Amino acid sequence: MDLPSAGPNRADRHACALYRDARERDTLVSAFLQEGLLEGNKCLALVDESEPTAVRSRAMKGLPRGEPRHVPHLDIERAADVYLRSGRFSSARTTSFLTNSVSGAIGMGFVTLRVVGDMSWLPNPQSLVDCVGYEVAVHRVATQAPAMFLCMYDLHRCSMEVLVEVLRLHTRVLVGTAELVNPYHVRPQSYLGTAEARQAQEGVNRSEYRGSQATDTDRWNSLTESEQRVALCVVDGMTNRQIAAVLVVSRHTVDAHLKHMFVKLDIHSRVQLTVLAMRRSSHL
Repeated sequence: MDLPSAGPNRADRHACALYRDARERDTLVSAFLQEGLLEGNKCLALVDESEPTAVRSRAMKGLPRGEPRHVPHLDIERAADVYLRSGRFSSARTTSFLTNSVSGAIGMGFVTLRVVGDMSWLPNPQSLVDCVGYEVAVHRVATQAPAMFLCMYDLHRCSMEVLVEVLRLHTRVLVGTAELVNPYHVRPQSYLGTAEARQAQEGVNRSEYRGSQATDTDRWNSLTESEQRVALCVVDGMTNRQIAAVLVVSRHTVDAHLKHMFVKLDIHSRVQLTVLAMRRSSHL
């Protein structure tokens, strides 16, 4: 699994992961933390839906013992206690907490802080304002300090609209076993004002993505069998060339299928297609 890097490309330090169930969530969290512990990072897990002892046990499973480099430094806290300490989310307070966490790690002699946060703490998972506010805080720290972040979203807890907007705020997205690079990425600082302005203007919390889940199902059912097969290949992280080889069709045919699917589903990227396909497959 290719996870966020602490290398010079700071945009790569801030990624998100979408999961369908507890097993996928735990696998992603464990892989992210294990990699950090093996590299000698200070690790921090902010989770609500998992037991801390279980998170620690899975993260430390298989780690070598007896070497100073691999002495585990893993803190686990309830995300809601951190982000909703005053009863509501605050981007400024979150930025301060994350900045202090990085400073603490550096003070202990670590080069990098690695943070995984499950977004189940959101008071209203259908609200764009808190999602974007959080992502802005994380992005600010990731681009200014030696830290890397993996923000995790439940595919079924969040509305399709929120998921699509969240995807726009990350250059890299982990979906199941696939890693997708998002060409429609928007810097969170640039996006925050737009999201808040839209919310204030409409005066409502838009919890739907141009319709209900039934509408999403209807759109998916409008795809031909060939188009659905192409979509499942996209979920597996295949390129158009690889899909053409697997389905024994021309690359031009794959390109045409994708264009038709984007129109039928009213989407604009492979990342959005992957999210729709995963949500659909987990309901079958």
